[in-house]
Amino acid sequence: MLSFATHVRDEGLLGCWYDNLSLGTTVAHLIERYIQTDDGRAELRAWATQVAEDQFEEAISCQYEAA
Repeated sequence: MLSFATHVRDEGLLGCWYDNLSLGTTVAHLIERYIQTDDGRAELRAWATQVAEDQFEEAISCQYEAA
């Protein structure tokens, strides 16, 4: 969750849509609420796909370097 939270923060998405902030609101609360929205689910899906593709490319690269 931390990696996704960093991503949405870097993209400027963390909390920009949330109207009910309080002193007790945590980053985890913001992320949980965000991924309950259509936009949040789409962003999570796109981010997870990119992470998986990056990890795959890194694994392939390591295999070529080892060969």
